[in-house]
Amino acid sequence: MTTIRDIAKHANVSIATVSRVLNNNEKVNESIRYAVLQAAETLNYPLKNLRNKPQISPSVIVLTRAETSTSAAQGASMREFERRVWDAVHSVLETRGIATRLQQSSGEPEDIRQYAEDVSINGLILLGGIIRHEFAEELLRSAVPFVVAGSRLEGLAINAVMVDVAQGIREAAAHLIATGRRRIGLVNGPNTTMTSLEKLEGLRLTLAQHDFAFDPRSVVAADFHPDNGYLQTKRLLDSLPDLDAILYADDSIALGGLRALRESGRTVPGDVAVVGFGNYELAQYTDPLLSSVQFDMSLIGKMAARRLCMLLDEPDGDAWLMRVPCAFVERQTT
Repeated sequence: MTTIRDIAKHANVSIATVSRVLNNNEKVNESIRYAVLQAAETLNYPLKNLRNKPQISPSVIVLTRAETSTSAAQGASMREFERRVWDAVHSVLETRGIATRLQQSSGEPEDIRQYAEDVSINGLILLGGIIRHEFAEELLRSAVPFVVAGSRLEGLAINAVMVDVAQGIREAAAHLIATGRRRIGLVNGPNTTMTSLEKLEGLRLTLAQHDFAFDPRSVVAADFHPDNGYLQTKRLLDSLPDLDAILYADDSIALGGLRALRESGRTVPGDVAVVGFGNYELAQYTDPLLSSVQFDMSLIGKMAARRLCMLLDEPDGDAWLMRVPCAFVERQTT
């Protein structure tokens, strides 16, 4: 059965444009109207029936990952990120008359059928944790316009907005070196994520710029969870007990790291300086207060929504990678 998504692809226009044409909206260029109607006739779409139906309101789904279990700290960080991005997306799209709704997804390729077959869904915004290669590849095949907010995928031409994590780590590491730290460790995120790889590259570049050798033992990987931050910090200290600074890939990981340092008898920042990443609300309630790398979560949402609007208005086939800058926020742990 032919859908308006098929017509949009055939006419090389957006789904929103097809909807306007089929509902006799006057604000459509006549040459575009002709191209859409020709495509509909070629694909044997029942034009007369659809013209008599109520106009379909455009909508965008913002997808988040359906988590089975999270700690209070990890969950708070995730909810804070999702809330700020969602608020920004909603504010941008609302001015365009586009309805938005937040929905959880397991991120499995089979979930995409419902989005592709629902003609009221004009596009998707995927919050970082939901996106995987198989999911993105299936979305590309479905021709549903989408933008990833908070992450990117290597090897796929997709529109994405992400934090310039390498720049953030460079600023934090440079600050540690400027304050006399010489043996810096990194409790990174999972090795499977592009953000983790870029954070590691940021640290290695900063060390090289200051003529410091990089020791592979100074980097361990952790899930975004305080418990894992605690365990991996202990492992790092066992391997390199003379570390005088530790960078953490996320504030929730740093929360567990602070406990491990305290139990080891080390003072923060006297013996070991600590820097988190994200500058979530929890960073203002640790003891001592956590220094962190800050980025504008709302800007991520605004940029993702504006890029999606461009794709809805006029599909261009381009894949934009947009980066949001970071800033180091100093508190008591450095």
